[in-house]
Amino acid sequence: MFELSTDEKETLKIIADMGNKNISRRAMIILMTEADQKPENIAAEVDLTVKVVKRWQREFLKKRLGIFPDQTIAESSANVSVETLDVAQVPEHVEQATVVAESKSTTKPKPVKSKQKSRNSAQALLKTDDKATNVEHDQKTKEDKKEKAVKLSSSKDKPSKPATDEKKIGLEPTDTMAEAGRKVLAFYFESMVEHEPGTRLGEDIEALHDMRVATRRMRATFNVFGDAYKPKVIKPLLEGLKQTGRALGPVRDLDVFLEKLQHYHEALSEEGKQNLQPLIDILQTRRNKARRKMMKHLDSSAYRKFKKAVRKFVKSEGFGAKPVILGDNPEPNQLRHVAPTLIYGTYAKVRAYETVLDGAPINTLHQLRIASKRLRYTVEYLEEILGAEAKQIIEDVKTIQDHLGDLNDAAIASSIVQEIINKLEKKQPKTKQDLEQIKVYLQAKHDEQHELLISFPAAWERFNRPKFRTMLAKSIAVL
Repeated sequence: MFELSTDEKETLKIIADMGNKNISRRAMIILMTEADQKPENIAAEVDLTVKVVKRWQREFLKKRLGIFPDQTIAESSANVSVETLDVAQVPEHVEQATVVAESKSTTKPKPVKSKQKSRNSAQALLKTDDKATNVEHDQKTKEDKKEKAVKLSSSKDKPSKPATDEKKIGLEPTDTMAEAGRKVLAFYFESMVEHEPGTRLGEDIEALHDMRVATRRMRATFNVFGDAYKPKVIKPLLEGLKQTGRALGPVRDLDVFLEKLQHYHEALSEEGKQNLQPLIDILQTRRNKARRKMMKHLDSSAYRKFKKAVRKFVKSEGFGAKPVILGDNPEPNQLRHVAPTLIYGTYAKVRAYETVLDGAPINTLHQLRIASKRLRYTVEYLEEILGAEAKQIIEDVKTIQDHLGDLNDAAIASSIVQEIINKLEKKQPKTKQDLEQIKVYLQAKHDEQHELLISFPAAWERFNRPKFRTMLAKSIAVL
């Protein structure tokens, strides 16, 4: 899928041996991909879903080592010394479960592989490559190693494309709220349109995922910048985004459900597969129906008018903006003046949940997920004008968001499977269908919820630490 340079490979193996399991597994994905392992095999080894594996593969193609926080790259560079420049060993600490952002979101049928087996398998995978690289390093002089360490530290393994080639929103600290929001909306509107052809084609489920993400970011743009516009101007845009989200959402949700279910299905015996197939068939039928509705919306005149309205809005500077009070008593309107309030306001809403987390029901945790998503989006929108700490802040917030997202997915899946079981049981006297395997899958979803619930306090503790608040303050201090 891609080739790694020697420097990239060394850095990845050092990162894979670091203590942050979230970051470590990300490095393992890239190393195993370079070793020509299939996404399904990688997912099983690092205990993540195939979807997560493929996402990081795509991100690495775009950003190379830019998928890791600057702090992680700096730490890996510091570890490249005369003694440690030999290729780092595959980490001994890769585990099957974790409390970080990419925590387990697919429950696998038992028996589950032991931790030691997973470690040994991962080490065996890269054993040959490690030996070859170690021979190469043995031939280098200490001076060569020192020179490489300095070079690696300074370059941070730059991606194949210059950073300037990466798409950026283009925000400036002196932008007004209205024009900043317009830039953000334009950025994600372009992404939405870019992924529409792939969504229509339907061959790659990630195209729909990316299009849906873009529409969500567009809606969230108005949560952050909406007060800068006249309500009557943005109302039709919000309505169009709402309708489009409703069209895309059910298809995407069923795509995710089916992908996880297929992953579970593949590990069953032939009899188990046969008994679980009715559940897959029902969900596939629902997905096909939802896709027809989605296509009807994308082909509608309402959707075409919506896109036309957005294009006009993002290309017309000043259009729909509320008048700004200037003069001797001006109101804050530039990003550099308003951003601290925006960020700390959303952060306060997230942190407020610490008073109710003890024994909190899933509905409360779902609301926390929404609040954390708004914090992440706000920081992401403003990242270009914030300090370097913003990247790590986004990673930490994503930890909470993804953990709670997996919990929400498991809860919804349980509800849907239970509803299907109830319907099938009514027909059972006539069909004599064996529902035991479907019920086992339902129990697996309940078990997944339980695991995510009991591991959440540790994930929250990492997020709600003084270091995070320090990073937040430093990122804003540059304004």
